[in-house]
This record gives sequence, C-alpha cells and structure tokens, in this order.
Amino acid sequence: MTQSFDLVTARELIAGITSYTTDNPPTEEELAQSVQNSLLSIPGQWETNAAINADMKSSLS
Repeated sequence: MTQSFDLVTARELIAGITSYTTDNPPTEEELAQSVQNSLLSIPGQWETNAAINADMKSSLS
C-alpha cells in the first residue's frame, strides 16, 4: 500500500460517514435491522461466567 492510497481511502471513509449522518441518513429498515442485530447479540455476550464477570467489572470502573 502506498501512502496516497491510504489517504484516499481515509477521505472516502470520512465522506461516507459524513454523508450518512447528514445528507443520506439510514432508512427505517436499516435502523430496524441494526436494532434487531444488537438485541440478538446480547445473549451471546454473556455465554460464559468469565464474560459476565468481565462485563460487570467494566461497568463498575
């Protein structure tokens, strides 16, 4: 990779994010899918005692 490629990629990424938050907001379907994905991932986050313990520790700090 060249430095110019990285700079162009970063600029495109920033432009895409800016567009998504201003000119081209997410559709209701995209928002609903995002919420559904977040909700469905919750049980997997606490599958083990170690995961629960780590999450509790991070919540308290």
